[in-house]
Amino acid sequence: MKLASDRRNFFVGFLALVSLAFLAILLPFYSALMWAVILAMLFAPMQRALMRRMPQRPNTATFITLGAVIMMVIIPVIGLTMSLVSQGAQIYSRIRSGDLNFGAYLGKIIDAMPGWLHRMLDAQGLLDLPSIQQRDRPVPGVAGGQHRPEHGGCPGQYRCAAVCAFLPAA
Repeated sequence: MKLASDRRNFFVGFLALVSLAFLAILLPFYSALMWAVILAMLFAPMQRALMRRMPQRPNTATFITLGAVIMMVIIPVIGLTMSLVSQGAQIYSRIRSGDLNFGAYLGKIIDAMPGWLHRMLDAQGLLDLPSIQQRDRPVPGVAGGQHRPEHGGCPGQYRCAAVCAFLPAA
């Protein structure tokens, strides 16, 4: 009896270990697998209807369903992505040329803030843009993307200050 219990415990433990290894292998493909499952669920009724109409031609039904997925999902997503990249490039070129001034926009937002919010942000030192920009200048010898030593190495710290560092001084 003890031997059967030990075997079962070993099997369950080994199954858990293999399952964790399998999940570790599949983790990089999570988003692709998730979208595949979503598309399969969305287009399964169409596939079933085509299979009822063409029971002798399953490959043709699958090809028609695949064409519908490509035409209704893949091509529009590619178009939206291309549009997003184009818009990002346009905004970047406007920022580089000086046509788009986030400092002026931020100044208008600060001027339109209610008094209580203005006082609260000022007490935290978040309204003094020149000092924020000076405090967040690049450190010589620290590569981009690394955490600054004076910020304690915390990647979430001073996010607002990092954003404000890119704004032109008012």
